[in-house]
Amino acid sequence: MTDTQKPTPPGSGNGNCPPGGTAPCPPGSVTHPITMRVVFDNGTSSWASDPALTFLNVSNMETTDNLPGGFVSNADGSADVDNFKVDINDPQATGSSLPAAKVKLEAMKPGPAGFVPFAPPRVLQVECQQVEGASNTPTNRFRSKYLRLVTDTVDLHSSPTQCLLADWDPSEPAVEILDQIVRVTYDASDGSQIVQDLPIGNPANQRRIRLALHVVRGTPGVAGSGNVTVADAQTRVQKWFRRSYAQAEAAPILTAAVNEVDPPRNMLVVANNSGANATGNANNFTRFFIRDIAGVTYTVQAGDSISLIANRHQGASWQTIYNHARNAGFRALRPNPNVIEVGDRIFIPASGGRVAVVYSPSANDSPGTTAGALLARINTATELAASSFVNAPRPGDPRGSVDILVRTTAGALVTLEDELSNDTTQTLTIARVAITPFLVSGNNIAGGFSSHNIGSPEQRSLVRNYRAANNQLEAFVLDTIRYDDPPTTFIRGRSCIPMSFSPAAQQTNLPLRYSIYMAGNTMGPCTNTPAGDSSDQNPFTFPHEAGHAIMDVFHATLNNQFMRSGTSGTNAVNASKRIYDSNVNFPGVGNVNQITRLRTLGNSVLAGW
Repeated sequence: MTDTQKPTPPGSGNGNCPPGGTAPCPPGSVTHPITMRVVFDNGTSSWASDPALTFLNVSNMETTDNLPGGFVSNADGSADVDNFKVDINDPQATGSSLPAAKVKLEAMKPGPAGFVPFAPPRVLQVECQQVEGASNTPTNRFRSKYLRLVTDTVDLHSSPTQCLLADWDPSEPAVEILDQIVRVTYDASDGSQIVQDLPIGNPANQRRIRLALHVVRGTPGVAGSGNVTVADAQTRVQKWFRRSYAQAEAAPILTAAVNEVDPPRNMLVVANNSGANATGNANNFTRFFIRDIAGVTYTVQAGDSISLIANRHQGASWQTIYNHARNAGFRALRPNPNVIEVGDRIFIPASGGRVAVVYSPSANDSPGTTAGALLARINTATELAASSFVNAPRPGDPRGSVDILVRTTAGALVTLEDELSNDTTQTLTIARVAITPFLVSGNNIAGGFSSHNIGSPEQRSLVRNYRAANNQLEAFVLDTIRYDDPPTTFIRGRSCIPMSFSPAAQQTNLPLRYSIYMAGNTMGPCTNTPAGDSSDQNPFTFPHEAGHAIMDVFHATLNNQFMRSGTSGTNAVNASKRIYDSNVNFPGVGNVNQITRLRTLGNSVLAGW
């Protein structure tokens, strides 16, 4: 904060010295300084005890609430702790008010050498009226009405004489709301000018929300084939994400440039949505194909023959396999192709640009056992490096499924296709990521529990492929999003919250924790919306989904809270965009302070300013 008074020009009065000459004040006279403060009005008549503010906060309230239009102290106006007033003590001022032309508030942005105005300027001129003292006697003190900071023009226009706009700058999008100041200026009665600068937000409380944002392409390798552009997705972060979280003294920080990513198809799931062991029924086997590699090595199992192996791999004939150059050692060991042994290793060359990986689970093979066998076979290909991951069990399931992620040794994506498991209980599923519809975990699970903590195979495929760090929100922009169960329900977004309020087995593990999946119509103009749709459609959905992850809550019961169920489709004064300073009810969690919860439970994804 700065509070400076420019020198009194010659011929001007100072304090209660009369103007009219350059001579000093007469001997014995008392000079009372002209002062200006920005204060929080406690709502009582004891104005002298009102605290001076050293920073200003963006209001969390609806602009038409708790903002009375009068000048006197008011309990309703003081109910918003972010409201403030300009308080001026000017002993030489005449009359019962200071005109608005003399008192100016202006939002300023950082410039190369200090703070500079916006273009056009963001200014609020305010009248200040005389404050009465004891026994209703006039004083030298003047005060404005209750004032507040807002971050969008809808709120500003609802009360333009009492609100000052502190917003992003489309012409300079790197400027943060919380890096701005409010400059308060008073043209005093003695000709001097008093200036006070107050930062927006308490510097000690300000936090950055680490965020990575990816636009998923509709067609692999085709730039711009996603449902929204990288530029539109980034604008959502700079505009609506900033506006939403400024009221909590927080702002997003992109940990890398917003980018496009290909929809992966390189992850298998053993026993998805069941965690079931294999039955090991007669002639059962599990198979899938990998494209664009030279081949894999197969380990002979009980009951195998060279022709059966060739048949199950659905590619090269048994003669081609047996006579392949990389099977010279096998031929030397088994000169009769009709006589092979369990444990023999046979190279299976690709055919038609792909090769199969095959395994026959035994009775009671767990998902981990089957995944381990498949993993070993995949990694016999010199071009590949595969890894497996055990998922938490869904409520009611005996154990979790297992994911197998397949990449080249250089880290590039590969393509898996045509999976098959004829075991009667243990399934094999390829995670087929598509931007429409993109499948997310649903809510139809035995016992009524949600599967937020596990996610769908498609969700897990994205985060396993593209999450760069565990201490950030990882967000993906798709086209349409649909529950996998019930399969008819489309939604605007899905967030994988930590669920720390649930039993340990139902909490969300990394890398799924803090991941977010957004429909295209929440992130800008998209290909499936009518021409002329604004990029401001569904403005609060993305910050809302981020709130699930950061605050570790589901939905608030108050309609104007940005964590309510079903965010507002357009901006309005009463839209779902507020984060109250006071406690708000969240079923399943109770009455909580969202800002406190953000700073504590969300600390893993927060950084200092």
